[in-house]
Amino acid sequence: MANAELLLPSQPAEAYKSLNLFYPIRRDYATCSLELGFNWTEAMHDLPLGKFYVVGFRSQRKELNHKQTAALYRMDDRSFEEAVGKPGLLLYFRGTLEAERNCTSACLWESEEQALVGSGGPEHMLARAKALKVWYEFYDVERWNVFHRPDDPPIFEEVQLR
Repeated sequence: MANAELLLPSQPAEAYKSLNLFYPIRRDYATCSLELGFNWTEAMHDLPLGKFYVVGFRSQRKELNHKQTAALYRMDDRSFEEAVGKPGLLLYFRGTLEAERNCTSACLWESEEQALVGSGGPEHMLARAKALKVWYEFYDVERWNVFHRPDDPPIFEEVQLR
């Protein structure tokens, strides 16, 4: 997982040091459930107890040339910066492209409402518009309520789109 990258907004990273410990715990994290693929219990240790919101982005990338890959990463960086400009983003994990070109990335937010605002800006809209046309064979966005509990693994509850 050499190319995986954990991006943390500065405020939550300072307040919740355990977020710095977030990483995949399975080699097949790109295709297994989000709940099982990462070390949620350890990473959420410093967070207050309660409900959080996770957005998972699963994709299979088209075979891209260097220029297309660079454009994808620039768009991803701009989308991250756009989300950081809104309250509530706790972490963004940019996954590694595996041999079959599958990839999973994930964001942890304080709330669903903040995630919707944070991902509703022009950079995210442009990324969605280009996604299937340019970069991906397919992609899927998963949404989960995650309940952080004392001394127990978090509980994941899938959120259905309204």
